[in-house]
Parts: sequence; structure tokens; C-alpha cells
Amino acid sequence: MNQLSRLKISARLALGFGLVILFACGLLILGLFRLSQLQASTDYIFNTKVASLDAATDMREQGRALALVLRKMTAPSDMAEAERETKKMAKILEGYDASEVAAKKLIDDKEGKDTLQNSVDQKRQVLTIANKVKGLVGEGNYFDAASVLQTEFNAPNEKWMLALSELAQQQHKAMKAAYDESLTNYKNARMGMLLIGILTIVIGSLAAWLIARTIAGPIKRAAIIADQIANGDLSRSVDASGTDEIGDLLHSLKMMQENLLSTISKIKTGTETITVASQEIASGNADLSSRTESQASSLEETASSMEELTSTVRQNADNARQANQLVVSASGVAVKGGAVVGQVVSTMGSIKESSRKIVDIIGVIDGIAF
Repeated sequence: MNQLSRLKISARLALGFGLVILFACGLLILGLFRLSQLQASTDYIFNTKVASLDAATDMREQGRALALVLRKMTAPSDMAEAERETKKMAKILEGYDASEVAAKKLIDDKEGKDTLQNSVDQKRQVLTIANKVKGLVGEGNYFDAASVLQTEFNAPNEKWMLALSELAQQQHKAMKAAYDESLTNYKNARMGMLLIGILTIVIGSLAAWLIARTIAGPIKRAAIIADQIANGDLSRSVDASGTDEIGDLLHSLKMMQENLLSTISKIKTGTETITVASQEIASGNADLSSRTESQASSLEETASSMEELTSTVRQNADNARQANQLVVSASGVAVKGGAVVGQVVSTMGSIKESSRKIVDIIGVIDGIAF
């Protein structure tokens, strides 16, 4: 069983079907062999024994017909009948010779050959007397022919008929023996095929049971393991010691279980990290909330200051409008002052020209004084 479990499932199936096919081939070969034997026996019985029995029976019938023809030849109603019976005798002897030749070819056992030879010897004596009777009839001496037939023919003819009957009986026995042998071969063939068939069924059933047991058990165990994993039970250890396809499946289930355990461990670690981070985020959110409240209070104060600033800006705007009016007035004054300044500049240019002339005069005076 352990040796079988180490084989691949495909090898086990191939082994089981191979055994069944092997026995089926043996059954087929035995059946064909026995059928060929039965066919050979049938051919032998029909083509040899039945034919030899027919030949022996025909020889006996031809012998009886010869005796009848000889009696008619010795006491014909007229010459024409004598001639007809003479011709008939020739045909009978011709038929007898053909049957004898066939019997010599077909009879193959020693007892049959000896019996046939005895009939041949008896035939020679009978034919010698028959030819003598035929000669007398041909001469028209029917009285002597009948006398020879009565005194010389009957005793040898009885021995000849006895030999032919013995030959026919012997061939009938030989045919019966051949038939019995054929029947024995048939029974042996049937018994052999039955034994091989039973052995095939037993071996095939045993192989099927062993293969099914070595496959169904591990598959059921793999299904149980898969159900446990599907239900979240990863605590069971997986035995993946097999070397067949189911062993590969169990090994894959074991790897899947280990990978799931590793993944769950990583998820647990990640969950713990996420929990710590969530707590830190919650703490930061609380701090941010307090800061947000503080900022909201500051914003309220800022809004109040902005309202005061808006009032101040509004006052500054009024002051700016007033200053603008003053600037406009100052601008008019400045324009007028600019005109006056232009006049002053013009006057100063005149004064500058007069001064230059004075300088020239002074220079002349200084030259003169020198």
C-alpha cells in the first residue's frame, strides 16, 4: 500500500488499467486460440471424419448395389436388361473406386487404415468372382453365372460387406472421438476463459479498490484541511509527505496556510501600528481643537480690532478728502507762486546781466587804477 501511495496518480491508474488490459488481452488471445482450435476441430470433423464416413458408407452401399446388379444380371427378363445391368455394374464399380480413393486420402488413423486395407483385400476376391459372373452373362450362360453367384460369390461378399460395415463403424467412432475431442477443447476453452475472466474481474476490482483508497483518502484529508482553512482554523498542522499529485496539493495547502499565517501576523502588526497612530492622531486632533478654539478667540478679537480699524480708516478717508481739498487750494496758490517765481527768475536774470556789466565796469576801473 505504501509503495503504491508513492506512485503518481497517473502511474497508479496506468498500472490498474494496464493489468486489466493485460488480462483482457490474455483472455482475447486465449479466446482466439481456442476458437482457432475449435475451427480446426470442426474442419477436421467435417472435411475429414465426416467425409471419410461418407466414403466408407458409400463404399458399403456400392457393394450392396453390386450384389443386387449381379443378381439381376444372372436372371434378366431380356437381353436389354442384361446390358443395362452390365453398364450399371461398371458405374457402380467406378463410383466405388472413387469412394475408395477418397477414403484412402481421408482416413489417417492406423485402425482405420487397417480396416480399409481389409476391405480392399475382400473386394479383390469379390471383384474376381463378379468379373467371372459378368463374363458368363456376356456369353449368355445365365445358368452357370447364377450358379457361380450362388456358390462362390455370397461368402466372399458377406465378408466384404462385413469389412465395409466395420470400416463405416470405425469411421463413425473416429468421428465421435474427434467430436468428443472438440467438445473437450470447447470445455477447456470455456473454463480457461472463465478463469481468466474471473481473475480479470478480481484483479481489476482489487486494483480499482486499492487505487480508489490511495486517492480518495488523501483527497478527503485535503478537503478537510481546505474546509478548516476556509473556516479560519489555521492551527492544524498539514502533513505534505506524499509524492503524488495529492501530495503536491497538500504541500500547496500547507504553503497557503503558512502564507495566511504570515499575512495575518503582518495584518496584526499593521493594525497595532495603525492603533498607535490613531491614538496619536486623536491626541493631535485634541491639541489642534484647543488651538483652533484659541485661534477662534483671537479671530474674534481681530474682528473687533478690524471694526475699530474700519472706523479709523473711514475717519482717515474723511480727513483725506479734506486734505485733498486743501491740497487743491494749495495747488492753486502754488500755481500763482510759480508765476511769481517765474517773474522773480526773469528779474534775477536781468540783475545777473546788470551785475556782469558792473563787473566789466569794475574791471575796467581796476585796470585804470592799476
